[in-house]
Amino acid sequence: MAFATTAWWSHDTAATHPSLALSELPPLIPVRDFYADMRAEWAYHSSHDGRYLAWRATRKTKQVVLVKDRTTDREVMRLRDVDYYFWNPHTAALLIGRKGRLWQIDPAKPDEDNWRDVTPRGFSGWSIQNKPSDADDLVVIASQDRNPAFADLYTTDQQGGNKTMLIKNQGQTLGWVLAKNLTPMLRFDRIKENKTQLLVNRDSGWQPLIDIAPSDTFYVLEVSPSAEFALAISARGRNTAALVRLDLADGSEQVLHEEADEDLAEIINFDLYDGKIDMVIPQVGDVTPVGFTKAGKKLATLIAKQGQHVSIDRLRWAGNGDFVTATLSIDAQSYSYHIFDLNLGTDTKISDFYFKTKHTDALVPTETVQITARDGMG
Repeated sequence: MAFATTAWWSHDTAATHPSLALSELPPLIPVRDFYADMRAEWAYHSSHDGRYLAWRATRKTKQVVLVKDRTTDREVMRLRDVDYYFWNPHTAALLIGRKGRLWQIDPAKPDEDNWRDVTPRGFSGWSIQNKPSDADDLVVIASQDRNPAFADLYTTDQQGGNKTMLIKNQGQTLGWVLAKNLTPMLRFDRIKENKTQLLVNRDSGWQPLIDIAPSDTFYVLEVSPSAEFALAISARGRNTAALVRLDLADGSEQVLHEEADEDLAEIINFDLYDGKIDMVIPQVGDVTPVGFTKAGKKLATLIAKQGQHVSIDRLRWAGNGDFVTATLSIDAQSYSYHIFDLNLGTDTKISDFYFKTKHTDALVPTETVQITARDGMG
């Protein structure tokens, strides 16, 4: 019997051009390390109480989701074939999407025999539209089962049962904004000339509020508890998309935060029903975030303490945002992962992206360089 093996080797090639070969160059970073990291870990997400962490990782060439108990620093789950995952907002249970099903897993009882199938029942296609804040809240489901051209809204319980029609689409509605009690407050309808019309639900019924042109950026973040105003991102009548307060009586906008030359990069909104935005990330890149609420200001301060040049790649949280995981690039030196406890105001570093760990000596801090052009402009 004969056996054959094939092995592949690679090596780092030194500079060959005379001007480079004779120079003192920093250590080379192989191109493969930018694209083929078999020890990569990323997308950390904390449970609402901060006890558990879930994240994606590469193990033996396969992508998995790992779950660790932070109280014992012990891995409690390793899951394969996970399409997506998120934490229950009010219990330490992980929900995962796998092959079209939605499973709820108790990390304290991780055996697959203990998994609970909470897939919304009675649907061919579905998507979850809300995050129930307590155990008795209903789940809002959008589904195009009745007509593939538009979606209706339904409710189920958090175990996926008791399907009930919430709002039947008459064929012109693109979406709704709901109050915490699931009362529809705003509605986006298609109208002529490819415009969208925003309607508000009054005692007398649905009334038009504003028209939105196809070229306008406009979307609602939440409606205030009093239903007097909505918080939105809007570029109506301006060059950049700003955070605005939309008066639901007359459709006028009050700008709460805007940037002169760029759209706002990201909005952090821990509670979708309190009439407040917690924090704004003004621009992509090394820009200090702006906090508005107590929690938002604390988060902005914790991020700013990381260094002068901090780029925010991803923020994640479950529940009311007491624990926020952050993917940060500090001084452009690859990624580090953090968990911020906003109650205590503490920062715990989870880990570094393996590329950063491996090539620490070859990475240098970002320095600002300004070059004056021939016309004297900097």
